[in-house]
Amino acid sequence: MIFMSNAKYQEFFDNEVNKRIADIKEEYEKKIEELNETLDKIEDDNLDASLAFDFPQMNVFSIERVNYKTDHYKTVIGYILNGSVKEWSLYCSLKQHENLVNSYNEYKKVSGKVSDKEEKND
Repeated sequence: MIFMSNAKYQEFFDNEVNKRIADIKEEYEKKIEELNETLDKIEDDNLDASLAFDFPQMNVFSIERVNYKTDHYKTVIGYILNGSVKEWSLYCSLKQHENLVNSYNEYKKVSGKVSDKEEKND
């Protein structure tokens, strides 16, 4: 039977532990990368989903693109419900935001809710 000195055993043990830690870190980083890729795919799939709103029913008065100190922009729809001003946040692509704004502007023109100031800007 081969015996190791305490120092040799400690060195062997430390090396094995360090190898195992490195393997676990590598496995962890791969899993995080896979998770981020999956989340990106889910986000990409959902950002361009169709949106439809009943502007008169919601009593919408504004649609804005905002960034509240994050890396992600969102669309905020201002509306009035029972006399109170409310906001609805949507995490959608810029393309979807622009489509929504265009639909809202078209609704305002058709319904006569475009102000004189807005008509001059067109």
